[in-house]
Amino acid sequence: MARLRKGIPTGRRARPRQVPRLRFGFRGSLPGLRWSDGGGLAAGTIPETDRVAIETAAIKRAPSVRLAAVTDWAAWHTPYDDPDSALSHRLRAVRAEVASGLDRASEGPVRLLSLCAGRGLDVLPLLSVHARGPDVRGRLIELDARNVEVSRSLAPDGIEVPRADAGSTDTYIDAVPADLLLLCGIFGNISDEDVARTAGAVPQLCAPGATVVWTRSTHAPDLTPAVRKWFAEAGVVETAFVTEGAGGWAVGAGTFHGQPQPLVPGCRLFTFTRRPPA
Repeated sequence: MARLRKGIPTGRRARPRQVPRLRFGFRGSLPGLRWSDGGGLAAGTIPETDRVAIETAAIKRAPSVRLAAVTDWAAWHTPYDDPDSALSHRLRAVRAEVASGLDRASEGPVRLLSLCAGRGLDVLPLLSVHARGPDVRGRLIELDARNVEVSRSLAPDGIEVPRADAGSTDTYIDAVPADLLLLCGIFGNISDEDVARTAGAVPQLCAPGATVVWTRSTHAPDLTPAVRKWFAEAGVVETAFVTEGAGGWAVGAGTFHGQPQPLVPGCRLFTFTRRPPA
């Protein structure tokens, strides 16, 4: 698989790039993004042989006393059916960063940890076509029972999908340190304090050189400048910050170059408190 972009900046913050709203054709592949020779985003595709039809029926989230707001997390995936939806554009940007992380991963096994993984669309289809896919082992953590069922149907050998509370560090035991950490679809649904706490926990979750990918909307008040700062303070050197524009989605990525710390079990990093944006 060709690299999605050229050059990984080190030692300085990547400049935000605006993602054009482009319409992509399918023709045997899912829409994707690639980095042009000039360093900007260009239209492209990430080939995928596994075109699994994902159910989109409305399903209510499993009860949890820790959830302050209950939402329909299965129906939340419905905009992915529209390749020109904002959520589909964000998905392509996330996959681009995941692929870049796999490209630069060291030889040997690659440990993956995805929190609040949903149906695993950020990473599971990519593993079937990326050259490093067979090297990936790890855990996708999700609480919604039917989302878990879909993820398990897509997951290759070596990827486990427990139905569990991703906000508790107990769920990460034996799954860290990760070489690829996905924190997507979380930060818009938890308090600012929990976002800071989760970013600050990166040294407990990541191996040296690990890739971290995260998402957050830029709706006012835009928290992304603070999120980028919190990750930098945790030892993450930013490699990309891609945004749809003011009020839209944003995808951040970086590599961990801080001092790893042992995982502290029995701690709560975050609790969902509100409905996610469509």
